[in-house]
Amino acid sequence: MESTSCAGHGPMRVAVSGDGGHARIEERSLLLHRAIPEKLKRNPEAVLVKARSNLRRLREIHGPSPYWDRWERWLRQPVEELAAFLVSDSEEARMMRQCTPFAGVLSARERWGVYRAFREGEFCTEVVRAGLARESVLLARLGETECAPEVRRIVEARILRDFTPAGGAGP
Repeated sequence: MESTSCAGHGPMRVAVSGDGGHARIEERSLLLHRAIPEKLKRNPEAVLVKARSNLRRLREIHGPSPYWDRWERWLRQPVEELAAFLVSDSEEARMMRQCTPFAGVLSARERWGVYRAFREGEFCTEVVRAGLARESVLLARLGETECAPEVRRIVEARILRDFTPAGGAGP
């Protein structure tokens, strides 16, 4: 187990396995957050109202925290800056995604689409590692999975990355 801290409720315990458990959690969190900017740009008012409401509830439940203060500042930024931050690979963005106020912004259907795409990406990675299929077959399978276009692009890139041997050229 690895300990990480988020908010005023002390350290969180995250199961980290030898196969990159924490990295897996971060990747799934990133995919979920990649589905938010499209909604944020389409209907900023609704998304920000939900995030601010969640932030108020987090403060009520967990008390004051520098994380809530940071999110408060981010929620006051222009929509384009906030959208870019949500999907940033910066250390701050990775940390802040662990205690996101954006719960409930994605519908259950959208969230499950991300989960399915993530699982498909993991399945495809294992198939590739075992040498059981070509990337075109895997990309076709992913194409049958309902998920946001941005999420699909990320998983496609992952499939292609994992399919290409370290030497550079694919099979």
